[in-house]
Amino acid sequence: MNMRHVALAALTLLAGCAGNQTIAPIEDRITKPEVPVVRAPPPVAPKPAAVPVPGQPIVKPLPDVESPAVRAVPIPESGAGTPLPSTLAPPTGAAPAPAIAGLIAKADQSSAQGQYDAARANLERAVKIAPRDAELWQRLAMVSYAQEDWSQAKALAERSNSFAAQGSPLAARNWTLIGNAELKLGNQSAAAAAFERAGAAPP
Repeated sequence: MNMRHVALAALTLLAGCAGNQTIAPIEDRITKPEVPVVRAPPPVAPKPAAVPVPGQPIVKPLPDVESPAVRAVPIPESGAGTPLPSTLAPPTGAAPAPAIAGLIAKADQSSAQGQYDAARANLERAVKIAPRDAELWQRLAMVSYAQEDWSQAKALAERSNSFAAQGSPLAARNWTLIGNAELKLGNQSAAAAAFERAGAAPP
């Protein structure tokens, strides 16, 4: 067999193979769209409770605290016409001198009429006679409170306590007056301390 016959046989074989190939239908050749896969987000673990760090303060809500004003004992207000108490015993327990008793009576009468300037003038005269009389200083303090002079009322009550027996009822009334004056001045903590001291004294 010469080369011509070999070439012819090869061409015939190739033609036969090409005729036997099948072409895929058009539908199979179209690429199908990919459907996106939606994945659920991973579960979030709950945050652990805050652990207090040593050395750092822990903030807590403040409890409701009763205002010191609840414990305040009423004191005569300006223009109220309330007489100053006339039953306060002097520190020695003895009756006041006639001159002092007369001035106290006049002060009570003026206070009952709301004339606090006149009451103050009589009590100041009495204090000059008995400068160490704790009762007179307390009466002056109450007149100042009635005149809404809170700072002066506080100072006079403290002066009265400097002559009064510690823990006595007179001292307790002074601390009550001081607490009320502190409330008027807006000093809540000082008022609470004064009311506490007033309660510590025997009735």
